[in-house]
Amino acid sequence: MSHKHKIDTVHFHVAAIAATTPYVLVDLSDTTNFLHTETDGLGVLAVHITAFPSTTGNWSIHVGVITEVDASNGTADWFYGVTFSQILYVDTTRDFTLGGTNESGLDCTIVAGAHPRWLTNDQQAGNVNWQTDTGLASPVGTAGGATGKPGAGDIVMLVTENSGTSTLSLDVTLEYLTH
Repeated sequence: MSHKHKIDTVHFHVAAIAATTPYVLVDLSDTTNFLHTETDGLGVLAVHITAFPSTTGNWSIHVGVITEVDASNGTADWFYGVTFSQILYVDTTRDFTLGGTNESGLDCTIVAGAHPRWLTNDQQAGNVNWQTDTGLASPVGTAGGATGKPGAGDIVMLVTENSGTSTLSLDVTLEYLTH
């Protein structure tokens, strides 16, 4: 399989997540701290998630793209998610290249506040989790810093503790292309 663009990978480890927490996995406009050089849009090739709760409980992990955002709130449209409970761990992978037949992956380019190549009815709309004036933890920085401020086209993740009192150790690897 040949790619017109370089494949970039981010790996993110978070230990002891204790409550619902938003994260930025790929900041599309940040070419200084992330490996990519293009900023017009990105394609997600694959997502791999491994999560270990400290005790039983119920958790959801959603991965998606920011479609609209301002200093008050924003919207994340989910393209991948997993919910698990009463288990020791979850280990899941989604290959958006369809085994190499779709070498561009899932096109997450935002045009006029939408992603024109796919549809979803699963989103977190108008939520303060995604406002532009708050830095979120990301693979390149901690929450509250200059990095991780959500913007349209960024790939984000929301980890939700639905019930229980466990903590969650989480590893996420995301492969992507920019254009």
